[in-house]
Amino acid sequence: MQAARNTGSIEEELRLLQIQEAIQLSRERFMPFVKYTMPDHEAPNDPTRSAYEDAQHHRGIARVIEKVVDAEIPFLNLCCPPRHGKSELVSRRLPAWFLGRFPRQEVIVSTYNDDFAEDFGGEVRDIMTSPQYKNVFPDTRLTKSGRAKDHLITTQGGAAYFVGRGGSLTGRGGHILICDDLIKDAEEARSPAIRDKAWNWFTRVAMS
Repeated sequence: MQAARNTGSIEEELRLLQIQEAIQLSRERFMPFVKYTMPDHEAPNDPTRSAYEDAQHHRGIARVIEKVVDAEIPFLNLCCPPRHGKSELVSRRLPAWFLGRFPRQEVIVSTYNDDFAEDFGGEVRDIMTSPQYKNVFPDTRLTKSGRAKDHLITTQGGAAYFVGRGGSLTGRGGHILICDDLIKDAEEARSPAIRDKAWNWFTRVAMS
């Protein structure tokens, strides 16, 4: 019986050490953050398991994102086929990770319309209020009044804005600007008017 209790104690200590390692890595590296904040539903307390199944191109994107956050890459054009995980990494996980590391700074996420932008905002809010996120970034919290899907505000004064193409950004700044599919689909892409509208908004509003 004593041997069994000792084995259980050692396993628990090992699990706690694994959690601490996962938390530390998540603060410093993007892919560990993605995996830790998406726990396996069958084993949510096991830091060695994740619902996120990363492939080689995901890990490559994560490394490039780290360079963007560290200001080594000022402008990144990321092109992927549909359903290859671009939005999950860039539009959902990156804003949460960035604000965790820099809770006084600002992020802008834009896409083809307000509803889709607010979907991203709601998902980023869910990440930032999850137990796993609180473990990684215990000092980054959202204010009670700053939890709207289109506008998240940290208690340190940072923010994330989620806006559709053509939306107003007057008076708002962004240390990181994310444009995810400003053109909705092939039909819009064939329209010179919509292409011009998207380009004018990007160059005259978002980039300014």
